[in-house]
Amino acid sequence: MKYLLLFLTGIFLINSYGQQMIIETGGIYLGKNSVLNIHNMSIKNNSELTGLDSSVVAFYVSQTEAVLTGTTKSKLYHLSVNGSLKLDAELDLKGDITVTDGNLDISDYNLNLNGKIIGESEENRIYTNSIGEIIKLIQLQPDQAINPGNIGLELKVYNDVYGVEIRRGHFPQFNGTGESINRYYSISGLDELARIDFNYFDAELNNLNESHVTLWGEQQGHWINLGSSLFSIEENYHIQELKNATNKITLFENIQENIITIPSGISPNNDGVNDYFVIIGIENYPNNKLIILNRWGDIVFEADPYNNDWDGTSKSGIIQNEGNRLLNGTYFYFFYKDKSKKDDLEKGFFEIKTNAN
Repeated sequence: MKYLLLFLTGIFLINSYGQQMIIETGGIYLGKNSVLNIHNMSIKNNSELTGLDSSVVAFYVSQTEAVLTGTTKSKLYHLSVNGSLKLDAELDLKGDITVTDGNLDISDYNLNLNGKIIGESEENRIYTNSIGEIIKLIQLQPDQAINPGNIGLELKVYNDVYGVEIRRGHFPQFNGTGESINRYYSISGLDELARIDFNYFDAELNNLNESHVTLWGEQQGHWINLGSSLFSIEENYHIQELKNATNKITLFENIQENIITIPSGISPNNDGVNDYFVIIGIENYPNNKLIILNRWGDIVFEADPYNNDWDGTSKSGIIQNEGNRLLNGTYFYFFYKDKSKKDDLEKGFFEIKTNAN
């Protein structure tokens, strides 16, 4: 590999206190097959940092942590991380990222990955305790299982699919009873069922019992237990048919069978939080029935079976707010786990409270 570095109208300032390279005007353009080695130094890109075909920016950090930051998105080809590097700005990678001897904390920023992740392991990996995500845009061919970008999610579809975007996040989700592992995936552009192979690291288990975790999907703002058709503790994967209506997928510890949790209230105001009457564990009762009554004993909602999709809308012409939503107040539920067994009943009350009067 040639070690050729091409500088075009670049102004570089070295901060002797913070050991930082600052690009204020012009830019750094890495020529084809060139390498820029950064030793114990951060880069602040306020202008342009661009890597051409097969060029490499390699961080070697033996002291504390280096930072790639600035007001401008860096557009590199390959990135190599040796030590601890933190991302404090958006980053586009046309090629690969290698983390064989270090960690990359992407913090609040997205890493747009065109190539693949090389060398990620239990000790050396990409992670964050915040909202930054790895973003990968792919095309899928039928009957060919691929792990796009080596990001830990293998997909297999049955027809050609174009423009699928996968986002890998690294903070736990919450399903109403507990937290997931410290990893999730968002998939958009998938118009059909796909078989998935879900991988993770032991360090991402978040104190969950590995033998009890199952695959969950977020649908219409709440989480549904998707179960599993195959699970292996040794190789850390889950294979499951994924529905295209699922926004996110992750692993939660499985709720014990025959235990359900019924909400004490909902706030159906379309803010994405608590908008639906979600009964945790309902997937264990496919023959269920739900009846909702107001304080006068009128039936305002009924479903047979119920699928966690009621948003407080009246189905029976009862007095309601604009948009057919029921008025704020106390309501009563009768939930039959099995509609054929009238004594297998959960009943109680809950509150509807929105911003509407």
